[in-house]
Amino acid sequence: MLLLKDEEVLVELERIDQAIGASETLLETLRRKRLKLDSHLDNRTRPTTVVSSTTTRRQPGVFYRGEFIVCRKTVRMHTTVLRRLWKDFPEQRDAMAAAMAACGYSRNYVARTREGLFDGFKSSSWVRRYSEDLVNGWYVDTNMSSRDLMQRVLRQAAKVVGLKWSEDIQIVWANS
Repeated sequence: MLLLKDEEVLVELERIDQAIGASETLLETLRRKRLKLDSHLDNRTRPTTVVSSTTTRRQPGVFYRGEFIVCRKTVRMHTTVLRRLWKDFPEQRDAMAAAMAACGYSRNYVARTREGLFDGFKSSSWVRRYSEDLVNGWYVDTNMSSRDLMQRVLRQAAKVVGLKWSEDIQIVWANS
């Protein structure tokens, strides 16, 4: 390997840092675009008729105000309900966020910044990995694997806007 002068090493390190920064920006842009495309497909393929709960019991998902949305993972159930609540009740977003935050000890579940989700307890790469855009400048914590916690958090948000759990919003687990 060639021996480089200190100045050349510093220049090369700066180039690498710039390339890493550009890559992270590109990755974030691609993630946002993927979310928009996913949302677009969800809207285009959403069933127009209400499906009864007996016909969908074989598939996991959520009933939201009479509509069944198939979600195979717990985190998708969580983000799907929150996206619907955030779109349907924009004037209640701050109140929902506050009610949900009361369920946790070290995170907010939704916030206006990614870093605000975890109050500085996690590294920026961890925060990027376990959060996504919710809607209109809000972000959601996607590190949600506990069914009980997810339901407790969503119940609080539903309660704020006057929706009834098990009537207006219902989680359907696989094999239930």
